Amino acid sequence: DFNRGWLSGSDLEQKFLQGSPIAATQLTSVSLTGLRVDRDGAIALANCLNGLTRLETLKLHLSHSRVTRFGAAALGALGRLGCLTYYDLDLGAGHLTDAGVGRLCGSIATRKTGLRHLKLNVGHNSIGPCGASRLASLRVPSLHLDVGYNHRLGDTGILALVPLTKKTGIVTVVLDGNTMSQSTLYAL
Repeated sequence: DFNRGWLSGSDLEQKFLQGSPIAATQLTSVSLTGLRVDRDGAIALANCLNGLTRLETLKLHLSHSRVTRFGAAALGALGRLGCLTYYDLDLGAGHLTDAGVGRLCGSIATRKTGLRHLKLNVGHNSIGPCGASRLASLRVPSLHLDVGYNHRLGDTGILALVPLTKKTGIVTVVLDGNTMSQSTLYAL
């Protein structure tokens, strides 16, 4: 049972790499929810999933994990898997900072991939205006972005996200729990 509980990198290598069904290259959909991983666990998980060449749908709910910027980069790179069309990544309450979001967004290269829908939860973290600018650079035909309760965003960070609301395609940006001025609210 890989759901509910902490897994370190060594745990993942033992459970996933040694004869686990996750190594099966025929999988088209993977859903792992309730996991808590550290940086090494996030990197090991990404390495295991990277070998799934037919993966179309990936759902990773890793809220309350401590993936750091290096784990975030590894998880973001999964968005480049050739067959992946839907990616749901929950890193809420994961102690992510602007550096982690920068690495995550830098890893999600969607121009030459089949990724059509990205659902990304980075709410309840410590993301500021720099991280918001990186999030605004995401280019996916359908994007659901949760940045709720990132109190460092402020008006500057929220305004950095405005270009997302103006692009074509389906875009949802959740801003719950963030304070903003009335002029910022009108800009949205």
